Amino acid sequence: LVAVILLLGVISQSCVFSTPTATPVPPPTLPAPPPTAAPVAATAFAPTIAAATPTAEPSPDFDPTLYRPAMRPEFAADVDGFSNAPRYSITLTVNPDALQAAGRERVRYTNTDSVALNEIYFRLFPSAPGFGGAMTVTGVTVGGQTVPFQLEQRGTALKVPVTLAPGASADLTLDFLVGIPRDPTVGYAMFGSTDGVTALPDFYPVIPVRDETGWHIELAPDYGDETFTPTALYDVSITAPVTQVVITSGTCQPPKAGVWHCGSGPRRAFMLAMGPKYQIGTQTIDDVTVRAY
Repeated sequence: LVAVILLLGVISQSCVFSTPTATPVPPPTLPAPPPTAAPVAATAFAPTIAAATPTAEPSPDFDPTLYRPAMRPEFAADVDGFSNAPRYSITLTVNPDALQAAGRERVRYTNTDSVALNEIYFRLFPSAPGFGGAMTVTGVTVGGQTVPFQLEQRGTALKVPVTLAPGASADLTLDFLVGIPRDPTVGYAMFGSTDGVTALPDFYPVIPVRDETGWHIELAPDYGDETFTPTALYDVSITAPVTQVVITSGTCQPPKAGVWHCGSGPRRAFMLAMGPKYQIGTQTIDDVTVRAY
């Protein structure tokens, strides 16, 4: 199993490659959220870990110092030009043995269109057929007020009603649970747990691109290239067993008591993988650092 993160140019890139050594078995039966207007109950797949709760609610204000450390020094100031990009602050707890994760996400979204919006969509990729897992959103607030939400596209798209004038911003908070398949056989087996490696691309509710055709919430294909998301900034805290080697996008501070705090420069997705057997090699060529896991 090999995972490689290349910290090149303005944006960090991450890739995870895995080859199962055991005969794949069908993923566990995890109920995907039904496509109804009612929120899905928190006990949809009986999680054994509590929902992740941040110790302090993240500030919605744009703070470029959260993201500059993930940039090459000569490009650090470029972050300042992304004040209107979606900004995700995510707190995630992962239990690899139980094949479950729980998180809270706060995102600031600015309407950069010339027309008013009546809704904001999120993609729930773990519930897509090509992922083979399940994501359950247990609650949504807008500006601190609880709001109803509606699931569409076979439970892979979540619609939040919000009126947003051109140039206006909204702060949304979503609590979510994730069921992780073991030895996935769907798609490219990109999401799940195989031979001790837990790979979690697109583990969080993510806002898709909206263009002249509308919101891109079409059902994700099962052959890769599944995401279509706007450039965003990420501030992510991950709690996992201390035995895990955690691999992420962006730049992480040294872990403390099983908590990794990571930030990114402008990027279209945030990748997460972990496993207890990874060895790390680092080499710097000119001013570019390459880390191999």
